[in-house]
Amino acid sequence: SDSSVAMFAATGEPARIVPATIIGGGLAKGLAAMNPAGTDVVLEPWQTVASHGLPSGPIYVCTRNDELEPFIEKTPADRRKDLVFFQNGMLDPLFQKYGLQLNPSNPNASTQCLVYFAPGPKPKDNVTDLNPEGLTAAFGRHAESLARRLKSADLSCKLPDEAHFQSMMLEKLIWISSFMLAGVKNGGVKIGDVEENHASDVLVLIAELLASCRLARGHW
Repeated sequence: SDSSVAMFAATGEPARIVPATIIGGGLAKGLAAMNPAGTDVVLEPWQTVASHGLPSGPIYVCTRNDELEPFIEKTPADRRKDLVFFQNGMLDPLFQKYGLQLNPSNPNASTQCLVYFAPGPKPKDNVTDLNPEGLTAAFGRHAESLARRLKSADLSCKLPDEAHFQSMMLEKLIWISSFMLAGVKNGGVKIGDVEENHASDVLVLIAELLASCRLARGHW
């Protein structure tokens, strides 16, 4: 495996779960359940980090994408670097707007997680034939503490370098976009149906999107 894509491994010692402020729906509850000490604070929709959140530590943001900007606006400027984003897609424009770029040289760098597990009472790692070790990855200020939390629930979490994280982010965005568009084109069928019956549509879309990424990003 590539040395720049590390897997967080158990050390034989109990994982120290860093208390977090958490906002969102099902995924938020799942993340809180991974901390049996109960030291997290799960915010209600009407609560804010300033009024009800912990004074320090990661802030797990599990809201919809269209709720991100209002949430950032309501978060004190000195706490925004603690935001950990779990949304799909390219969040770079939003990060740039608020100075939260993931670049390690940025003193206000935030954290992003690419989620490949199903939340629930017993979270399930989504693995593939090509990636039996799991696909979830995190990068940024609180990536390692998040990986410890996920590991405590028997979930994998890769800790890639910046360049590999960007590639993994684009890979997930292309995958989601291709399967969703192919599903819509063929009558709103589910992902399993797309994979089984409409793979040719997916391959065409992947090729088009990958070509666009190469032109826009200058790599891949």
